[in-house]
Amino acid sequence: MKKNKKTLIAAIPLFLIVILVFAGFGVWKKYRDTLMQNQEEQMLLTTRILSENMAMSTEEYEESLSFLAKTAENRSQDEAKQLYREFIDTQTSFRVCQGCTDCKFTAAHSKLGKE
Repeated sequence: MKKNKKTLIAAIPLFLIVILVFAGFGVWKKYRDTLMQNQEEQMLLTTRILSENMAMSTEEYEESLSFLAKTAENRSQDEAKQLYREFIDTQTSFRVCQGCTDCKFTAAHSKLGKE
């Protein structure tokens, strides 16, 4: 009987350790899944906000350029170039370079009289 009692006393902590290990794995799995889900939601939110901002910026640029094109239609070529130049100089989003010769906007610069 003493041997059975010692075995039972030794088995109880071992049984509790096994239960705690399984519970720990369960908690870890739930934590991992929740973390991944939150990261996915955050990435989707960031992507949605970025796409909305890009769409708004594109619409604003389109409206500005449409306005400039309509305004420049009834002006001489020199006045139109000056109007475009003033617009580009006042817009921070269009400030790419000053007097460059090898940027991707060289063709646009030559149309505006800037070589």
